[in-house]
Amino acid sequence: MMKTFFNNKQYIYSLLTLIFFSPILIFVLISLINKNNLNDDNNINIEPKYGYDYYGFDTKNFYLMPPNTNKTMIMQALNDIVVENPNVSFNSSAVNCYNLPYIEFLYPENDGYYYVYSSSNGYGYLYTTNNTYLVYDDNIKVNPFRFYMWGFSVFNLEIEPTINYPIEKNIKFKTKNNFYQKMFLKAKTSIDNNTFPYVETIVYRETVYVYYPSYMIYCLVDVKMEKIYIMQSGNNQLTKETPLTYSNMIFNLNYLNLPPNFLFLTVQLNNTQTICVVSTLNEPAILIQDNMYNTYQFTNKKYSEFLYQQFL
Repeated sequence: MMKTFFNNKQYIYSLLTLIFFSPILIFVLISLINKNNLNDDNNINIEPKYGYDYYGFDTKNFYLMPPNTNKTMIMQALNDIVVENPNVSFNSSAVNCYNLPYIEFLYPENDGYYYVYSSSNGYGYLYTTNNTYLVYDDNIKVNPFRFYMWGFSVFNLEIEPTINYPIEKNIKFKTKNNFYQKMFLKAKTSIDNNTFPYVETIVYRETVYVYYPSYMIYCLVDVKMEKIYIMQSGNNQLTKETPLTYSNMIFNLNYLNLPPNFLFLTVQLNNTQTICVVSTLNEPAILIQDNMYNTYQFTNKKYSEFLYQQFL
């Protein structure tokens, strides 16, 4: 009987085919299962990947986010950055930065751009948002007391640090020589306090800003160009007598001198809506300021489609 089996070429070919293709079939089946998991926005299967490092981004951050956060959207945004720049090394903010105060120093370069240093990301360090406490040269521009309007960010430092512009700078306090504040290199930009309001400018960085479900967000909408800019940072520089925060930024409208084609609009995200504002190597951040020095970043349809659906 065994002799008959081995003499039958059809059985031999079938057996060899099964042995050869079995691993491939198993791989395809596993891939389909994983794809289905990733396509479920609110139930992304990250349990097997707890602590998984994706180009420096630790997926355990997902467990600290609000439960309905669209984690798939965040991973897609990070992947868009990686596709254009496979050499990225991501850093993350704290998981909840909404209303986090910070200060920025802008160091001028000969090409007309500024190297931007910020006190944000200095977790565990003492810092101030009052620039009068600090020692710095007169040619350095200051963005005093700002606060974030997003919940979470992931960024890659696109620009190369130099001897004059390292990743960290220690800024001394006036009161004590050996007491300093850490400032971190964040970006290279042409925007400063002298930038004309409502005019686009480019910031070279690779970032993902995440606005969680149920967040209140504030937008400038160019109805003529059908472009939406989402507020990424607020500024109290001109509203010291009535400070604005993320919770009462709606009153910012009372101070704005909007161009004819612009609207200042408020959006209350529902319990399942997440927005990512993304900038990549080939599509850097497009920013505008209003006349109160609040900063907004352009968001495309890919990550905020439901906002653009309201255009007729």
